Amino acid sequence: MNVLIVGAGAGGLVTGYHFALSGVEVTFFVRPSRMEEMGQMPKRLYCYEDHEVKLFADYDTVCNMDEVAARKFDYVLTTLDGSAMQSDEGVALLRDLGNAVRASSAVFVCLGAAEGIEDFIVEHTGLPIDRCLFGSFSLLSHNVPLPGQRFDASIDQEGLAGCVFAYTHLGKGKAGLMLTRTNRELGQELAELYGRSGTSTCTVMPNLRVADCASYFLSPAFVAFVVEGWPEPEDMFKTETWRLAEKATLEIVALPQYGFLGKVVSALGGPLNLLAKMWEGTGKAAVPLDFHAFNKFHHGGKVMAQDIGISRDILSREEGRGRKLPMLRRLIERLDQVNA
Repeated sequence: MNVLIVGAGAGGLVTGYHFALSGVEVTFFVRPSRMEEMGQMPKRLYCYEDHEVKLFADYDTVCNMDEVAARKFDYVLTTLDGSAMQSDEGVALLRDLGNAVRASSAVFVCLGAAEGIEDFIVEHTGLPIDRCLFGSFSLLSHNVPLPGQRFDASIDQEGLAGCVFAYTHLGKGKAGLMLTRTNRELGQELAELYGRSGTSTCTVMPNLRVADCASYFLSPAFVAFVVEGWPEPEDMFKTETWRLAEKATLEIVALPQYGFLGKVVSALGGPLNLLAKMWEGTGKAAVPLDFHAFNKFHHGGKVMAQDIGISRDILSREEGRGRKLPMLRRLIERLDQVNA
């Protein structure tokens, strides 16, 4: 089996490593400027779970779309985030990828989240929906070094320092990928292939809107962290801004498009402090990775701008439909006051 992974950042490279462990031939598509760097093998990856340095050299790299068209790939995975995909450059890349693999039987796997992503991918790749899968990364991965990282005593700091990326799975299932709102049979085939690594799994959850669950539902929380200047979580949870973010999140969950389950979660979420409990639970599951440092770094810069954009887009869209989201509006207004 042959897999093309578009993008060789932390998520893409770690995912490629696990595919290689599954016996899959892995090829990365990167910019021409990264060809020399990718040729420097092996790539050293630090695993927080067993504190071992993993060596990854069993891959190929291409930067030319003609090379993609000339090869036979069973899967094409794009690791571009929603914003990158929707840029002019991203749209052009999707079009070229579609043209390169259309005559083959390759399955296109989108690991970026955005509202309406299914229609967007079909439109710009020209591939039929039954050849597409949609999902996200389930593990946490980051560039080394991680700014502001506090080191758990179990971490091999010397080993970590010599790596290009580090990663950890969350939970006992060690899910590295999650496929959602997708063809179950097609998704199960990919999950079985990926899971042959024995070290990482792929969860198939049809009809779950990954873009909404991940980026959309959590965007108010990240906006709140920015407003407060990224305090420690235990301090953040005591602030009025966090309570505002919790209420804004529940407003989003209760929107009609999320159905009866969304309304139930919204009704119970406040009294049960679901957002704070989820945050604390994920932080504990990520240990020994410093979850707060990871979020502060990962959701800085471009990603943070996307988080803020998501919250603004939700507010604008829903108010345009005549729906009021007073808590989300207050949160955005507070952010604007901080930035003024």
